Amino acid sequence: MIRETSTNHSLRPLRVETQGRPVIFLGMGMPLPADHLDAVGAAEALRLFRKERLDTTDIAFRLECTPAAAAEGLSSAREQERKRAA
Repeated sequence: MIRETSTNHSLRPLRVETQGRPVIFLGMGMPLPADHLDAVGAAEALRLFRKERLDTTDIAFRLECTPAAAAEGLSSAREQERKRAA
């Protein structure tokens, strides 16, 4: 008996045996959005807000984070700028 196998292209390096049936991988699409941004992400959020005039929802889409994380990143980047200016 010949076994058909297909390659699992997810993060796991395992081969998946299909036995001739189609396979659907559930939950292998977009990664979960980040709940908070690091310093680089916060600076990028501030740049998108100022230069491209995006709101927090659009920034969250671009940075693949939650809108709350984008808003928090904006406020922390502004606070860091104020501290550097003072």
